[in-house]
Amino acid sequence: MNAYLSYTIRRLVLTVPILWGVFTVTFILFFIVPGDPARLIMGQHRDPAMQAAMQKQWGLDQPKHVQYWGFLKKMVVLDFGRSFTTKREVTQSILQRLPATAVLGLPSLTLGLLLGVAAGLWSAMRANRAVDNTIRFVTFSLVSIPFFLLAICLQWLFGQHLRILPISGYINGPWGWLHLVLPVFAMTLGSFAGLTRLTRTAVLEVLTEDYIRTAKAKGLPELVVVVRHALRNAMIPLVTNLSVSVAGALTGAFFVEAVFAWPGIGLLAVDAINNRDFPVIMGTVMFGAVLFVIADIVGDLLTACVDPRVALK
Repeated sequence: MNAYLSYTIRRLVLTVPILWGVFTVTFILFFIVPGDPARLIMGQHRDPAMQAAMQKQWGLDQPKHVQYWGFLKKMVVLDFGRSFTTKREVTQSILQRLPATAVLGLPSLTLGLLLGVAAGLWSAMRANRAVDNTIRFVTFSLVSIPFFLLAICLQWLFGQHLRILPISGYINGPWGWLHLVLPVFAMTLGSFAGLTRLTRTAVLEVLTEDYIRTAKAKGLPELVVVVRHALRNAMIPLVTNLSVSVAGALTGAFFVEAVFAWPGIGLLAVDAINNRDFPVIMGTVMFGAVLFVIADIVGDLLTACVDPRVALK
């Protein structure tokens, strides 16, 4: 059997206990946090009989171990049930919101990767100079700022102060893309900062190798040495960081979508948490866990492709 296929199958088998652990922790946290979904839905006009009927309908009146086993059996077949609030299938809601999240995540990851690698190379080629110090200061500041605070600052600057971009929501039409600018920009800045710092560190480490000094001694231009020789080996930690980048993009989308009222999976999860909508919470959490696992496996496979010295065991 092909080594890559064999490794992928083994990793998928090992993800079963990981997903089970994520499910268990989410289930426990849901019942630790105070609040009753039925009471939240009814609001001030609470009827004890109606509340009890809703709890029975959702199975929340059963013992906790019975509820745990029931939800676990459904999760195995990817059946998260129906939302407490919207009555829609959770899987259908997630798939409906997935394109909106992808529209944010994919461009931000792509732009962050391109800009981050370019800035990291430039910073490494000008190490300890004014340009390098400036880039390091900017990226350190961006890494230190939480996603939601960065998003709010962008809203204030471009939406409230300059009034050149919409600050929330999304509309169809020729100018609908304007609603995409600020959330993508916010997520791009986050991934850009981390990738820039990682690229700079990796390239500086490679530049100390003997073959780099040999290439310089042969009279090759600095740009050729860095791009053709140094960057190739420096890409190994960047590829390994793929899963972290995907996780960061999804985590950033969680907050960015909430701040910009973007109709994606992140906003769906936030609304579910506020409404104590357990099926939707479980569905979005498990979707994120599966995405992280797949990204981690893909990152390992790409690392083995880039670096032949890596053995898939």
